[in-house]
Amino acid sequence: MANGKPRGVKVQFPGMKAEVLRYSPTVVCVPPEGARGAEDPAVVLIMRWMDAADAHAAKYMRSYASLYPGSAQIVVSAPQKHLWLGEAYRERELGVVVHLLREMGVDVDGTMPGAGEGLLVHTFSNGGCLSLISLARRILRSRAAPSPAPAIPATALIYDSCPAPITTRGGAHAFSMVFRSPWLRWLAWYGIYAALGLMRSVNSALGFPDSTGRMREDLLDPLLLPAEAPRAYIYSKGDKIVPWQSVEEMIELERGEGRKVDTERYEDTPHVAHARGDEVRYWRTVRRTWEEGVRSGSAGRGD
Repeated sequence: MANGKPRGVKVQFPGMKAEVLRYSPTVVCVPPEGARGAEDPAVVLIMRWMDAADAHAAKYMRSYASLYPGSAQIVVSAPQKHLWLGEAYRERELGVVVHLLREMGVDVDGTMPGAGEGLLVHTFSNGGCLSLISLARRILRSRAAPSPAPAIPATALIYDSCPAPITTRGGAHAFSMVFRSPWLRWLAWYGIYAALGLMRSVNSALGFPDSTGRMREDLLDPLLLPAEAPRAYIYSKGDKIVPWQSVEEMIELERGEGRKVDTERYEDTPHVAHARGDEVRYWRTVRRTWEEGVRSGSAGRGD
C-alpha cells in the first residue's frame, strides 16, 4: 500500500477470464466490465467461506459479472488463521477493504447516509460472517468522527449457509474438510477438536470474549449492519456443517426485530453448494433481494 492507498496487481485467478486485481493475500477485486445500470449495485462485496478454493469462489464471481457487469467486486477470503489469530488480526487484514470501499464511493464513514454508492453484501458460512463482523468493527474504528450510521451501509444482504453457533464438534468438522485424504481428515478432526476446546477454555478463564459465540448478536447490531436493509437467507436441510434449524432461529430473530427477510431453503444441497443445486432459483433470490433493497432505499428517500 503506497501513500496509504491500496495498489492492485493483476493476477491470474483460477476460473476467471476477466481481469482480477490482488490487493493483499486475502483481498482481490474484479473491476467493472461495462456501464452500470441505474439500479444495479456499484459494489458487490463477497465474503468467502473458510478456506474456500479460488476456483470455487470464481463461480460466484463469474455469476456476478454476468448478472451485474457494471459492478465492481471486492472478494475477501477467510483462511483458517483468521479464526485462530483472533479479531484484532482479522481487523488489521481487512484494512485494505475499508480503503477500497471508500475509493469506490461507498459511505463507510457515515457522513452522507442514503447518498453513497449501492452496496450488495454476499456472505458465505460462518467464516464469511466472522470476516464481515471484523470488517464492520474495523470501519467503526477508522472513522474520523462518530456517526450513528451503520458501519457497512449495505443496500441488501445475502447469507449463504449461515449463521450458526460454532460448536467444538462442528468447528472440527468444518476445518478438517480441507484434507482430501480420509485418514488425514480423521487425524485433523481430533487435533482441531482438542485445539478448539483448549482455546475456548483459555479464553473463558482469561475473560476474553468468544467472537464465534456472539456472532448472532453482532449480525443483529444496527451499528454494524443496517436494520432497514433486506436480507436473504439461503440454506439447506442437507447441510452437514451449519444446521438448518440454526439458520431458521436467526431468521426468527431478524423478523422479531422487524427486518425484511427472504428465505430459500433447499432440501438436500451440501454446505455452500446451493447454487449448484438450482442455479436459476439461487440467483433469482439474489436479484429479488437486491431489487427490494433498491425499492426500500428509494422509498426512504422519497424518490
